[in-house]
Amino acid sequence: MLALAVTSAVSVILIVIAKWQRVYGRFGDLATAILIAWAIALPLVLPAPVRSGPADIWRSTAAGVLIVVAALANLAIAHRFRWNLQRLRDLGASSLAHSWRTFGLMVIMAPICEEYMFRGFLMHALLGYGVVTAVSVTTLAYVAAHLDWASVPHLAIAGLLFAMLALATGGLLAPIIAHTVAGLLGFVVLFRFGPQVGLVRQEAAATR
Repeated sequence: MLALAVTSAVSVILIVIAKWQRVYGRFGDLATAILIAWAIALPLVLPAPVRSGPADIWRSTAAGVLIVVAALANLAIAHRFRWNLQRLRDLGASSLAHSWRTFGLMVIMAPICEEYMFRGFLMHALLGYGVVTAVSVTTLAYVAAHLDWASVPHLAIAGLLFAMLALATGGLLAPIIAHTVAGLLGFVVLFRFGPQVGLVRQEAAATR
């Protein structure tokens, strides 16, 4: 547990530095590259329990697809009720401008670092207070960490599914697979259909 706590703290520090550099600094690409490299090295530094069979891999893949469907439904609801999507659109425009960085963050960093932090460290640290408490607090922390209130519904669904997969399999491989599938499909949707679904404005897509 101490090793998970230390690696989670390192991940948080690197995420904060990379985010700050992308917004305010001059070394956004370098900081992001270091963060992605850390995510790749993390399973080597601290191997996660692997207790997933073929059926669990299929369930994880299905969960990843379901999360993307939930995200698109969330977006449709946001448009229907005219929620403020400016932050999401700004993020989408920035993502289009830095495709390699976006891919690394969505498909490599987030699935590994976030699962180690939330389902690896935090949830297991809270299991002594009961499964319901552990899953609820972990999911709330996962939602809050994304700082995007327009996306709360699908983030909550994602957090619950990741937690259920981790508990069902007793390891992190299943939620990492689900998270990777969701990130990869989300990346494809953003870059192929971003303007059509309202994730970015047409003019932002035109400048790619």
